[in-house]
Amino acid sequence: MALETVFSTEASAVVFGPGATREVGPRMRALGCQRVLLVTDPVLAGLESVAIALDSLRKAGIDVEVFSNVRVEPNDASWMEAIAVAQARGAAKVDIADPDLKKQVDAMDKQQ
Repeated sequence: MALETVFSTEASAVVFGPGATREVGPRMRALGCQRVLLVTDPVLAGLESVAIALDSLRKAGIDVEVFSNVRVEPNDASWMEAIAVAQARGAAKVDIADPDLKKQVDAMDKQQ
């Protein structure tokens, strides 16, 4: 039996460097976003980096709301709360990478 030795993977673009946070608005607009839920923790919510991101999103004409009740190391309950807030605000899509958490959210959707 031959073993597969070739694989491919795709990853999101990572943007970093001075001024990168100021680009979040135009980048989200380029993705077609009109409404954004910015998810952060209570400490970061009061820092300049979040203020810069909010300003960039608003200048790009994006309706943005902050959810700042996430833990530094989020657990399932923290994610479920953030997802519930996004859904309550009419999120068209919530992307979830964790397969176990995705199952929980899918089950929650079926109950509604």
